[in-house]
Amino acid sequence: MEITGGATVESTSVTDSTLGDDVGSTGTLLLSGSGSELTLAAHFDVGNSGEGTLTVDDGAVLRSGRGYIGHNAGSDGEATVTGADSKWLIHAGSHVYVGTSGTGKLTIADGAEVFNETALIGNGSTGNGTAIAQGAGTLWTNTVDVYVSNNGTSTLTIKDGAEVVVGRTTLIGRKAGSTGVATVTGIGSKLTHDTVLNAQSELLVGSAGHGELNIYNGALVTSTIGEIARTVTSSEGVVTVAGLDPVAATIATATWNNSDRLFVGGKEEGAGGLGTLNVENGGVVTVGNTLKVWSPGIVNLSGGLLEADDLDFDDPNDLNWTGGTLRINSSLSIEPASIQLGNTVTVPTSATLDVPSHGITIGAGGTGVLNVDGGAVTTGSTIDVLASGTVNLSGGLLEADDVDFDDTGDLNWTGGTLRITGSNVAIDPTSRQLQSNLSVATG
Repeated sequence: MEITGGATVESTSVTDSTLGDDVGSTGTLLLSGSGSELTLAAHFDVGNSGEGTLTVDDGAVLRSGRGYIGHNAGSDGEATVTGADSKWLIHAGSHVYVGTSGTGKLTIADGAEVFNETALIGNGSTGNGTAIAQGAGTLWTNTVDVYVSNNGTSTLTIKDGAEVVVGRTTLIGRKAGSTGVATVTGIGSKLTHDTVLNAQSELLVGSAGHGELNIYNGALVTSTIGEIARTVTSSEGVVTVAGLDPVAATIATATWNNSDRLFVGGKEEGAGGLGTLNVENGGVVTVGNTLKVWSPGIVNLSGGLLEADDLDFDDPNDLNWTGGTLRINSSLSIEPASIQLGNTVTVPTSATLDVPSHGITIGAGGTGVLNVDGGAVTTGSTIDVLASGTVNLSGGLLEADDVDFDDTGDLNWTGGTLRITGSNVAIDPTSRQLQSNLSVATG
């Protein structure tokens, strides 16, 4: 069937329209051309039990109730909305299902638009869903939720400058046994949780199943709260933020911004499953409030930037830090009772610990040690080393507005650079900055 050349068709029937209704059947619809419109009062099945193909292109508009692409087990549905001003507008309060219990694929491309309430990609246990948004100007608006594998297997790919907007929550791997993978890649590509639609939005990766989120090569993901492996011990979530797209082999800064909190290996109420956050070269993860890591969750920081207002680790060993910048926008305490980084902090070679606005206190409640050997520690305030604290500077850079040692002998300086930016340096018997008999080691 074709509707082209500016033709308009409207059905007020309450019976669902279908392409590929019965097992073994095939149905095809081409809706093409500016001014061409199809309006359906009821739901639209693309591959109900058979095989269905829908194409909306060249400025045509489809309006319908709930959309099913690959509805029943064994069905195969494919819907493509492509080209500037091409639209599939699903009635208010209605969802789109991609791979309900069959196999479904939705492609939105080259400036086209799809609008619906909730998208369920891979809905039933036998559902296999694929959704792709690609190309500059392409927009997929979900006024409530997006499920990337509600109970089946599914993928969501946002690339080449497309944007997917979510009003409330994105869940990747929602139910136990489900597997969902979302990839946002390419300069200008966005997964946006819209605070205008909902003031507090969430991005859940591995809710009770297996979820993966990859943010690559200039892409941007925004959310209010992030949770990785949030609920049960069987859940697993992995988020990787990196400048390099391993498929496209191109590099640009990729970013995940959480305006409030980020939980790895659980949620606010307690521990969940195995959550992993990977921040690699060219990746940026920001947390406007606290980054909480529940064991056995882990953060792998090998490059890029991980920035949070504060840190809360069940076990400081759950930070695997081999490179990149760790920025903490509150004060940092290095002591046995610290839930931030514990009582021993070692800054790796080529890595940076940045505490821009507040100070660093070492040894407040017992032994505290800061090791700098080839990396950098910077703060815009004071490094305060109490009687149980020690600073070992053997390479790299230690920079502060000021330093204050209870015992100036607690600075073990054998190499690297000590830079004091905000005050004069006093070297005398009463100084709390440096030893009165200070000597600078060779090198």
